[in-house]
Amino acid sequence: MEDLYDEIAFNCFRFFGFTTFKEVDDLTIHQYKIMKKALRFRQVDDEYAIHQLAYETFRASATKKQGRRETPVYRTFKQFYDYEGELDKAEKAFDDKENKFKDLIDYKKRKAAEK
Repeated sequence: MEDLYDEIAFNCFRFFGFTTFKEVDDLTIHQYKIMKKALRFRQVDDEYAIHQLAYETFRASATKKQGRRETPVYRTFKQFYDYEGELDKAEKAFDDKENKFKDLIDYKKRKAAEK
């Protein structure tokens, strides 16, 4: 690369979906650094997902001995992964977070009213 600007422009086009030099020109160094850091963390997240998939593939194919035969540890997909149960957990976690925000808003309103 000839200089820092060329390197930043190249990375913006390659990794961040920029399509014009105007977009690069409008970007601050601080914003670029945040985008680079986020990209690296996203790459780590992607690597984690790949490794998790490999592990789950191995786990799904696990067998156990029953007498002379080997049988699957999980006979059905639901035994391996309870989709509905996970949806319920996600909904509950979301509701809990929403309640925390409501509590925070109520607290702020009470504090503002006291002033």
